[in-house]
Amino acid sequence: MRSNKNEINKVYRYFEHCDYRLLLKEMGWEPDSLIQHWLSRNAENIASDYWTKETKNDWKWALGISLLSLIERYQTQFSKPLIIGLSALPGCGKSTLGRWLDKAASEFNLSTKVISLDDFYYPSEDLIKKMQGNPWNVPRGLPGSHSTYLIKSSLENFLDKGTIHYPIFDKSLRGGKGDRIGWGNSEVKILVLEGWFVGCKDLSDEDFHLIDKEPDLIPSLTKFEKEYRIKVQQELKGYVPIWDLFDTLWLIKPQRFSFTKEWKVSQEKRMLETKGSALSGNNLTSFIRMIEAAIPRSSFEQIDSDVSITINQSRDIIDMRCKSNFN
Repeated sequence: MRSNKNEINKVYRYFEHCDYRLLLKEMGWEPDSLIQHWLSRNAENIASDYWTKETKNDWKWALGISLLSLIERYQTQFSKPLIIGLSALPGCGKSTLGRWLDKAASEFNLSTKVISLDDFYYPSEDLIKKMQGNPWNVPRGLPGSHSTYLIKSSLENFLDKGTIHYPIFDKSLRGGKGDRIGWGNSEVKILVLEGWFVGCKDLSDEDFHLIDKEPDLIPSLTKFEKEYRIKVQQELKGYVPIWDLFDTLWLIKPQRFSFTKEWKVSQEKRMLETKGSALSGNNLTSFIRMIEAAIPRSSFEQIDSDVSITINQSRDIIDMRCKSNFN
């Protein structure tokens, strides 16, 4: 028992900046028992090929294993299909987390599929038309570049029948502009949908004055960007019925919004190394500017998440919050 306690305490020591034990309690779990449950199953090392070398143990436990615990709970307690939303800015590591979660759930016989909002980008010809005239000249990524009708109908079909039929989008094609490469089909009980503005809603009438205000943005918003932000707000309205289909929403947020610039550069560098094509130069600079300017930062702060995890520039977890009625 002493060695088990030592291993449990080792997990707690991964969290220098926050209290992992408190998060587990808020989620309705007995912390020591839950950690021992996963230690006995070697969860920290499962699907290790899907973590990057930079992945830290606090991520593995607070995000990876906590999400596995939630999925296991759902699979045990509910017979109906359920959807988990996962929201985080580009480059922070959510896609890597998603790939790990997909594989790890499979290895533990948890009926789960992780898909990306970005798999629902329009096919290239339609995508080009949809993205024409945006001030950042980006080929994808903006609200409005996804087929919201297809997302909603696919998720509704999943909730009704337990089967998800979805397109697969390869971002490395067309010099990093991307295109669809086929379709996937999965019959599962729990679906995870991840994306960089998942959960973001259009500004309320009371907050609409923030549409042309972003005091920390350098350089300041241009007149064209301010005008296009209104179009983006209209596009965001089409995503709200999708967010309403979630059973729960998890949010990974940066301590400072500006961190996403460094993260996105690193992400595209890895894509170039692994796939031979990625956004670079002015195209990458413009894409980062779009992330910083297209949606008011207040919209990200107002995401109504059940679990919120804050990370610093090095991606260390520094804060974890959970709704009191989370289950």
